[in-house]
Amino acid sequence: MTQGATGKLKLVFRSNGKQTSLAEQYYKLPLQVLPPHDQDGDGTAFVYFLNPSGGILSGDRLCTELLADDNASVVATTTSNNKIYKMDDGYAGIYNDFSVGDHAALEYLPLPTVPFAGSNLRQENIFRIRGSSVLFAWDILSPGRWRSNEIFAYDRFDSLTKIYRDGRLIVCEHILVEPGEKTLTRICVMESYLTSASVYLCARGIPLSLKDQIQQILRSSDLRGGMTFLDREAAAIRVVANDPLLLQEALDAIWTAFRKQVLGKDGTKIRRY
Repeated sequence: MTQGATGKLKLVFRSNGKQTSLAEQYYKLPLQVLPPHDQDGDGTAFVYFLNPSGGILSGDRLCTELLADDNASVVATTTSNNKIYKMDDGYAGIYNDFSVGDHAALEYLPLPTVPFAGSNLRQENIFRIRGSSVLFAWDILSPGRWRSNEIFAYDRFDSLTKIYRDGRLIVCEHILVEPGEKTLTRICVMESYLTSASVYLCARGIPLSLKDQIQQILRSSDLRGGMTFLDREAAAIRVVANDPLLLQEALDAIWTAFRKQVLGKDGTKIRRY
């Protein structure tokens, strides 16, 4: 089995009541982080995860831990698509463990995962939220390298997402895609759509009006999606589309609606570097 790189990233964000700052950080290449900035102007820390190697190879293990301490407000994203390169053997692993303290907020908005032909990825996203914390997160999967005609040419995409509130499991979603084992274009799988996204919303007393607004966003004739309330504190959204730009526009609109109705702040456009 190929011996890859082990990247580590550990971040702790704390609030002084006015500003959230990066209080502790540790990284080991190929994972890094850019200095956070206050894009909203309200003390929220915007932070970018960075992989300067350009992509993920067989045997790589990338582990990220993030703590948004009590009352902290963090928006975390990535600087580029998550490219998963072809693998002759073995697999790559991405392991994210995010904790959100009481009255804290985490918005996790990574760019899409792009699995190249012959790639094999295992991914785990674990979110641990506490008390009256707020979480908004998405995970976007591309069918591959469009311009190279690599559509569903990867070997395996295995993604597990778990969300715990006060130690109790409230969300568990396991997505396993093996294009060589199952025809993805059949009914109840991807049908005629190529790209997909999962969105997770957690907050005390999610407004029912938010569901109506999100369903309106999802009524575009060029995408399909739906929202399910798991309880009044958690909801999940699944969206499929053919146009990645249209999908991103829909996700941005959902994020804006969530921000306005749950966090009481305006939407924003994330700066890309």
